[in-house]
Amino acid sequence: MIVSYKWISEYFDEPLPEAQELADLLSVHSFEIEGVEEKGDDTLIDIDVLPNRAHDCLSHRGIAKEVGAILGRDLYKDPLRDDFLELPESDEIKAEVDFDLKDTSTIAILVKGVSVKESPDWLQDKLTNLGQRSINNIVDITNYIMLNMGQPLHAFDAKAFNGLVRIKRAEEGEKITLLGDIKAELSKEDIVVSDGEKALDVAGVRGGEEAEISEDTTDIIISSSHFNPLMVRKTAQKLKLWTDAAKRFQNDPSQHLSEHGARECLEMILDLAGGEVVGMSRAGSELPEHAKVELSIERANNLLGLSLSRDEVLDILKRIGASYDGEDTLTVEIPHERVDLRIEEDLIEEIGRLYGYDKLPEMDLPAADAPEAHKTFLVFEIIRDLLTKEGFSEIYGYSLRDKGEEKLLNALNTEKSYMRVNLSDGLEEAIILNKNNLPLLGKEHVDIFEIGNVFGKDEKTHFGIATSRKKKEKIFEEILGKLEEVLGVKVEGKINQNVFEADLTSVIEKVDAKDLPEYSAPDVQFAIPSAYPFALRDVAVWTPEGTTEESVRALIEDEAGELLYRIDLFDEFSKDGRTSYGYHLVFQSDTETLKDEEVNTIMDRVYEMLKGQEGFEIR
Repeated sequence: MIVSYKWISEYFDEPLPEAQELADLLSVHSFEIEGVEEKGDDTLIDIDVLPNRAHDCLSHRGIAKEVGAILGRDLYKDPLRDDFLELPESDEIKAEVDFDLKDTSTIAILVKGVSVKESPDWLQDKLTNLGQRSINNIVDITNYIMLNMGQPLHAFDAKAFNGLVRIKRAEEGEKITLLGDIKAELSKEDIVVSDGEKALDVAGVRGGEEAEISEDTTDIIISSSHFNPLMVRKTAQKLKLWTDAAKRFQNDPSQHLSEHGARECLEMILDLAGGEVVGMSRAGSELPEHAKVELSIERANNLLGLSLSRDEVLDILKRIGASYDGEDTLTVEIPHERVDLRIEEDLIEEIGRLYGYDKLPEMDLPAADAPEAHKTFLVFEIIRDLLTKEGFSEIYGYSLRDKGEEKLLNALNTEKSYMRVNLSDGLEEAIILNKNNLPLLGKEHVDIFEIGNVFGKDEKTHFGIATSRKKKEKIFEEILGKLEEVLGVKVEGKINQNVFEADLTSVIEKVDAKDLPEYSAPDVQFAIPSAYPFALRDVAVWTPEGTTEESVRALIEDEAGELLYRIDLFDEFSKDGRTSYGYHLVFQSDTETLKDEEVNTIMDRVYEMLKGQEGFEIR
């Protein structure tokens, strides 16, 4: 969100730190800052407000409150602390919300005799400075309040409603033309603002043309609402209309905001457009009570590694606008706009954040006894250890397949719309894929295994062993014998082509954890593989008697240079007092695809170097 430094400053009766310093403070305590840019006599700060704070900080008031909490200053003015509207009801305006719409409420205010005209310069400047186009004084006021307080509002031409504002589900297939000449087709999953029958506004997303404010409008209905956030998000996503209003409504702002927004909007309209208030009507879900959270000062200090006094904790709570009661354990009443503070840990995090994570002391972790290894984890590690020692490599296959028993409700790919029912299919594919990479792996065969979940009638854990070697039945038998010896139970499964697969869930159930060996974490090394293809070359050379393989290898490695990824001996024999060594050379770059010319040039150097060695002869 882009905010105006001058606008934020209006919330304080004393000068704020310079814009860049203020941005740095916000970055340390609250949000990442995407940029700071001077614009005319103002400075714009681009703030990355994450979803956990979008309900209260997608507004200048919200950011100002954060600034005040960081600096320990009260807001000079705060529209969220003023009283709600108290206006008479009138037969000329009625609001309704259908009973099946949860978390939805609305306020409708009828104002007659307004003057729709150009906004004053100060209002136009504030909006255009933040990239908003000025429309007219009525529309500009609703946009101003949204940017100021975070409450989206809408003003309708009253003649489109005949006195009734009804929030309801759209009719299946109902069509509406939205502002900007956007045609939309709706369903029962969309909320609309209607005259009781036809849709005049897609609730929380965009208004309709039929109820648009124009220069001829004299009577208006101010609508300030709270809509079900999930329904708004789904509608905006379906229509691909991520308006400023939708971005705020989908993050579930406080329902109390609609009351404050209605008051602010009415006051500004009476001031800038004139008119006479006829009356108002409220409908929908009741305003929630302020949340209360128990907070232990001792626990807060223990979790944060601090020793804050009660007064220091109370000071931070005051800075976020919370009230409290109690001594060592406080009952904290949360400000209505902070819907992210609902459990003790939320408040403890808030204390740490505003105190400053950079001030937290470094401390050694308390000593703790190592927990016993989890049986399932231990069995997994035993299998991994045994198979890797046998020369097998572990793979992680896709859990999504093109067929199975459990189909996804919202698959992203038609070829991966089912949960897998076995590991064998993926292991077979992996054998085919990895055969092409054997030179890169320095192996002659593909030997792989996988431990993973499968999804039939019940979700279970399986493990599979796969090899491209011949006599695979004998290989599987030898491995299973060693595995059964370690686990102390029989492991049964099925062989399908190149894969042996077993139900590991049933094996683990039979295992007695006391009989398993102690777990010792392996020494793991990790390297990021190149994303570019490799090139393979072979070289064989006769050498004089007594020449070691290691010395020949070292000569080739030195001459081949950095692009030589690996070198493997594939042939060695002696005859007539000479020894022949044959090598596979694998070349690969981390930055580009190698050209044949580059590799051939390297190989020419290798050949010339070997020919230059006394007694060497290229085969």
